[in-house]
Amino acid sequence: MVQAICDEPEDENEVGRSDTSDDELIQESDHDTESEQELRVEIEEEIEKESEITKEYFLGKDKTTTWNKNPLTSKYTKISKKNIVKIFPGLKSCAKYITDEKSAFEMFFTNDIIQNIVECTNMEIEKLRVNYDRPRDAKNTTTNEVLAFIGIIILAGVKKRNHTNFLELWTTDGTGSEIFRSCMNCNRFLFLLSAIRFDDKNTRKERQLTDKLAAIRFTLDRFVENCKNNYSLG
Repeated sequence: MVQAICDEPEDENEVGRSDTSDDELIQESDHDTESEQELRVEIEEEIEKESEITKEYFLGKDKTTTWNKNPLTSKYTKISKKNIVKIFPGLKSCAKYITDEKSAFEMFFTNDIIQNIVECTNMEIEKLRVNYDRPRDAKNTTTNEVLAFIGIIILAGVKKRNHTNFLELWTTDGTGSEIFRSCMNCNRFLFLLSAIRFDDKNTRKERQLTDKLAAIRFTLDRFVENCKNNYSLG
């Protein structure tokens, strides 16, 4: 009897319904409609197109505008004049053979600049001499003395003492520098510091009406000219 029950066939309607549902599941899961397939193809083509564009272009926010990553140049286009190097940067003319600091200084501060400083300073000293009892305390300066004066100022800057009281640089208790005492007396240095001039003070007011840098115009122009003559910018 048990065997008969096991061998009894199932309801045909139920079997049919189960078979039909399985077939529908297979069709729905494994096969898309034609519209879905066409949509998928279009999406894939757009993705490929965008990937090709982004290789050579930047894509704008509107997803339509493209910006070329490389400048558009034609093989027939000439090089712009501003991009043609005619003068190589570096030292020029005689400046190429400079090997020491003194020669380099003389290339920029030439004799005409130093001589102008000497003449203008002596003109100022003539006015200051009346305030001194001894003439030797306000004697005229020379080219060598002006060079020594400039050298002291540069050396003080090199040794990071440009904010130090100059009286301390001439001390003899071991804290000062011997090279400063060897160049000139401290009082003489302070006197030149107050008397140093770079132009004729008698005509300065007239020149300042049209030139705000009248007090140093000659020295500045010569220095800039020497810079251009001895060095080419990169």
